Amino acid sequence: MVTLRRVLHRGLDELLMGAALLRPMHPPKLQMGPLSDAVHLPAGGVPEVGPLAIPLPTRKTRLEFRSPVPGMPPPNDRLILHVTPPKGPSRGVVVFSPFWLIPGPWALAPYVRLVKSLQLHSVLYTPPDHMQRTSKSYFSGERLLSFDFPYMERMLQVTAAELAAVTRGFSAHGLPVFLLGMSLGGLYAAMAALHGAPVDGLALITPAVDMQAPMAKSRLGRHYQDVIKRRGDALPSQDELSRLGLPYRARSFDRPLPADRIFLAHGIHDGVVPLGVATALAHRWQVPLHSYASGHMSLLFLDPAVQRDVRRFLKACLAGRPAALRTTRQEARAARGGQKQARPLRALARAMKSPLATLRAATRPAGGGLPRRPSPR
Repeated sequence: MVTLRRVLHRGLDELLMGAALLRPMHPPKLQMGPLSDAVHLPAGGVPEVGPLAIPLPTRKTRLEFRSPVPGMPPPNDRLILHVTPPKGPSRGVVVFSPFWLIPGPWALAPYVRLVKSLQLHSVLYTPPDHMQRTSKSYFSGERLLSFDFPYMERMLQVTAAELAAVTRGFSAHGLPVFLLGMSLGGLYAAMAALHGAPVDGLALITPAVDMQAPMAKSRLGRHYQDVIKRRGDALPSQDELSRLGLPYRARSFDRPLPADRIFLAHGIHDGVVPLGVATALAHRWQVPLHSYASGHMSLLFLDPAVQRDVRRFLKACLAGRPAALRTTRQEARAARGGQKQARPLRALARAMKSPLATLRAATRPAGGGLPRRPSPR
């Protein structure tokens, strides 16, 4: 049965995806291969990189480095981090692996405030082809995700390698480092963790860890397919895309961290990344899937429950007991359970029984039990 909530959340996903199409786009060109020989591996082809020498700023700043992956053309040859420190001593670092098409650091302002409230450094990693790394005449993120599969695979591998270098650089300060991936950034984050990123916790919010479904079913994916058909190109079949590994599916990944150090969240009304993608990952990794009555966009931007739960997860990791995490939904269930005992009808029934209970207690002997009847003579 289609509920009003589902219609609203799916409608918001369609609306915001449609808004992205209002910008003039370069017609996507279909490029099938060749792909790397290790494409079937979850982190196959990720370049080996060393740690970056990253300072720990005490004021809000933008840090810029040469990409640790050699051979990157401008402007992707520059790795850019937006750092927001807490007030006072830092307890650790949260590195954000952001969603596709992120327009600027302001889009993550609620999460930055969340991280600062825990006395943690907030670090926004800029993926290739996004924000300051966007080529002229393109908009942020446009070039990265398309039907040019070899380029897309290469950029995903670069992103995973850069995230690994960034987390290694911050871990050199002796502080815990956490990786938070959103939507397509969840794929980057998972690949980086599998490639040896030294993180103390991994949070994935509505992660696009299988891109075949979003590219086939989302409004933007359908738009790309229509443009390719109008160009006269033949779209690859679903079997071909499956063999390509498009380019990776995290449900085939081994779990990169202990289960209690992973927070996996997804919206049950997600119209961009189907719920089954996160369900398959949770089953593969044997971790809980925290589901929310939200869509893709609403979970990322409008649902305060997931933000509270991310905060609780980070707080539990800092305290060294993430297994004790109770999400907002679990606490609400516990509260409802307590309220059942205090329902008005039940409270009235107890009140009516109380005089009788008092009378019985008054007539009960001190030794306990019921008073004995006098024996007949």
